[in-house]
Amino acid sequence: MADSAERNVEITSGYFTLARGLAEWTGAGGNWCAFAAWASRQAGRTIRGEDLALHLRRRFEERPPLQAVLAELAADLQIDRDRVLRDVAHAILLVPAARRSSEAVARGNVMVFAEIGRDITRLLALLRATPTLDEAGMRAFCESLPPGLLAEAFLCYWRASQETDAPRRAQWILLANLKIGFHEQTRLQPEIEVAFTAAALDPAAFEVVIALAVSAHAPPVALGPLRRAARRKAAEILAREAADVLRVLITNRIMTIELPHGEVLRLGEDIPRPYPASLQTLVNPDLERQLSSMDPLPGSTRASGARDWADFSERMHFIAELFRAYQEEEALMTALA
Repeated sequence: MADSAERNVEITSGYFTLARGLAEWTGAGGNWCAFAAWASRQAGRTIRGEDLALHLRRRFEERPPLQAVLAELAADLQIDRDRVLRDVAHAILLVPAARRSSEAVARGNVMVFAEIGRDITRLLALLRATPTLDEAGMRAFCESLPPGLLAEAFLCYWRASQETDAPRRAQWILLANLKIGFHEQTRLQPEIEVAFTAAALDPAAFEVVIALAVSAHAPPVALGPLRRAARRKAAEILAREAADVLRVLITNRIMTIELPHGEVLRLGEDIPRPYPASLQTLVNPDLERQLSSMDPLPGSTRASGARDWADFSERMHFIAELFRAYQEEEALMTALA
C-alpha cells in the first residue's frame, strides 16, 4: 500500500485479528499481538501528523518570547498575526527533517508486521488445520522457522495452550511475549535511532521556509530591501523556537502509548500499576531467567521509565514491565473491536 496512514490502519486491524486468534488457542491474557495493536495505533498518530500543525501553533502561543516577535513581524509585513502563526506552523511540516520521524516509524511498523505477523498467521493456519496439535507437531513447525526467539516464543504459546493452571499458563504467555518483544525491538533499533535523530533539528534548516511563509501574504511594499534584515532576524528567532518545539513534540509522540479507556503511559515514567496476581510470584524458571536479563530490579516496576528510548536495554526494561503489569487487562482484547 502506498498510503502509509491507510497501511497503518490495516496493520493495526491485522494485529487485533491475530491477537484474537492467538487468544482462542492460548486462553485469556494479552498476547504480544494485543500489545502490538495498541502500539501500532499509537504509531499511526506519528505517521499521519494529523494534528501536529495545530500543536505547533498552540506551543508557539504558549511561549512569551515569541509573542513580541510575531506581533512585530505581522505589523512589519502588514498582515494578521494569526495568519503568520498558521503559515509558519504549516511550513515547518514541509521541512524534510520534520518528516523523517514519521517515515522511520512507518518503516518499522511495516517491517515488524511483515515478519512477525506472517509467521503468526502461518501458526494460526496450522492450528486451524490441526486442532489437537501435539508437541512433536509444534516442534516441527518451529523448526521450519529461522532459529531464534520467534520459534522459542511459539513453543511457549503452545505450552500455555496445554496448561490447566491459570498462573502457570499466564507465565508461559508472558515468556512468549517477552521473547517476541526482544526480537521485535532488536529489528526496530535502527528505525528508532532515526526517529530520535530527526528530533535533533538544525534551526538553520527552517529559515528559508519560514521566511517564505511569513512573506507569502505581505503586500509588495512590506517586502522591500529595507525590511529584509528585519525579516531575516525574525526568521532566525522563529526557526530556533520551532526546532525546540518540534523536538519536544516528536519526542512526546514517540514517548507515549495510549492503552484502553484513554489511559496514556509516558515511556519515560515508571509503569503505574502492580502486577496481576497470576504474575506476582513466578514459578516458571525460564521466565525468571528471561526477566532477569531485562529487568535490573526484578519484582518491582521501580525505575522502569526509560530516560532514553533509543537505548535498547532501557526500552526493553520498560516493555518487560508493561507486558507483565498489563497482561491481564481484558480491554486490551476488546477495546479495539
